[in-house]
Amino acid sequence: TSRQLPVRDFASRVIAVPGDLAKPLLGLTEQRFNELAERIDVIYHNGALVNFVYPYSMLKSANVLGTTEVLTLACRHHAKPLHYVSTLSVFEGRVGAPVPEETIPEANAGMTNGYSQSKWVAERIVMLARSRGLPVAIHRPGRITGHSATGVTNLHDMFSTFVRACIDVEAVPEVSGLDQFYVDATPVDYVSQAIVRLGLTGEALGRAFHLCQPHPPTFADLIHDMREFGITLDEVPYDQWRTKLIKLAKTADHHELAVLLPGMPTEVPDAIHSSRQWLCDATVDTLAKHGVTCPPFKGEVFATNLAFFASRNPVPSRDA
Repeated sequence: TSRQLPVRDFASRVIAVPGDLAKPLLGLTEQRFNELAERIDVIYHNGALVNFVYPYSMLKSANVLGTTEVLTLACRHHAKPLHYVSTLSVFEGRVGAPVPEETIPEANAGMTNGYSQSKWVAERIVMLARSRGLPVAIHRPGRITGHSATGVTNLHDMFSTFVRACIDVEAVPEVSGLDQFYVDATPVDYVSQAIVRLGLTGEALGRAFHLCQPHPPTFADLIHDMREFGITLDEVPYDQWRTKLIKLAKTADHHELAVLLPGMPTEVPDAIHSSRQWLCDATVDTLAKHGVTCPPFKGEVFATNLAFFASRNPVPSRDA
């Protein structure tokens, strides 16, 4: 209900089976595991321990070994199609041209985040199962943002926390290149519709899909939309903005902002920019045939997310 989903419409069709990704047989008894293996016809594996601070060693059990248990479930009794939800972070640290969907993620020294490492290992294991005959589709989402129609979003992820920081500091860092810094922001309803629709088509098996924003907004676009929404946002030098953030994060009401600090360098960047790291043309073309398109995350869509944000957190403005 907190996500404004019509739970009553499908509650009778959902049977929850408590388990644990980090335990053998997913935390189930051998009998229960075998019963599920005989009964189910397709698996959507979207479970993971998501933490950008934990090292690989703390994420391996749930994200890697948990995936091997899911593969066991997929192969036991009869082969079941597996839709594995990976992440575009499996390409973390890669340099060069944007990568299309069929690219196999390779190990590289630039992948330093434990979560990315655990998902990379898990995806390569899934690819190995695919090479041995298991019907598999791999879905790689990017940054998932709020619902394009309702605005419902995760208020505690990194993107929302950064938006909250800018609102509370009442400023954005003054850095050159904000109009060239692209933000992958993909509405959750597009990602979910895409996975469901692709799951209903046999053409998805054996392929990988990039569920990212085909037309990413720039950081400057988002700043403009926030101001249009009525949010006070001055531009201050980066070091001054970071100092204000540190001071604010020490207060009881804003301690959650501290999670941003490890990603905020002490050095003042002269300029920032980014380019599309991933291509999603084949994914977009496939989904378009099934009537699924990705709403651009700016203008009205971002405003809808900001409205939900404001309904849960007071948003200061110049007119207040």
